Amino acid sequence: MNKIKLKNSINISSNIPNLKIISKIKEESYNNEDLDYTFIVFKSIDNLLYLVYSTKNNSIICYNLYIEQIIAEIKEHHKKCIINLKHYKDMFNKRDLIMTISRKDNMIRVWNFVNWDCLCKITIKYFGHIYTASFINDKENLYIISNINTNSPNSIGILDFNGNIIKEINGSTEIICFIDIYFDQKFSKKYILFGKLGFAESYDYNKNKIYHRYIENKEENFKAHCSLIIHVYKNKIILIDSSRDGNIRIWDFHLGILIKKYI
Repeated sequence: MNKIKLKNSINISSNIPNLKIISKIKEESYNNEDLDYTFIVFKSIDNLLYLVYSTKNNSIICYNLYIEQIIAEIKEHHKKCIINLKHYKDMFNKRDLIMTISRKDNMIRVWNFVNWDCLCKITIKYFGHIYTASFINDKENLYIISNINTNSPNSIGILDFNGNIIKEINGSTEIICFIDIYFDQKFSKKYILFGKLGFAESYDYNKNKIYHRYIENKEENFKAHCSLIIHVYKNKIILIDSSRDGNIRIWDFHLGILIKKYI
């Protein structure tokens, strides 16, 4: 992989103020995986700010950050540890949706946030454990993207809320540690972002094929890439990728070129 050097392309300020704890919520949040989205903070459709996290007894806690109070606790639905949570603002149906994912029983649940009604309960029939999943919108239809069980190991697919496979992701058959959706406004294109073992990956959803694999060294050990963030800097789309190898890598998203690595 060729490296490029961009002077002053990405600046990390030395004037960041010291961070101070201004309040503590509760010391009960629990997760046994070092993944992204172990808790979520979001602004709801009615413009309120909420925190949602899980506990050691697999309860789901909803905390209103404006009034600093727990407003809901959902118990006894997940039998195993909840390792991932996702939020989706469903503008078409004017509601907030919460996804909760349990690895050891391969369970995905989707909740209507306003009353915590469980809208779907899917057990992924998969040979291993699922670590993440996400919402994906396609022509005003809302689906779930996750590892699935087909004839190919580690297949990734699009599911409806009944667990039916709508389509399979071509050419992408690894265990996923991170998944998110990025919509490029300039080109009106939807991409899926994957964090996998040994590399990050972007997928062109419309063309149904891999867009880029962001990999520095094909001989590197297969550490999980657990978090990806898209950042726009001076009209350039930057992909920031963190890995369990202890490095943060910054890539040109559309060229697939490594810009910088922080060790």
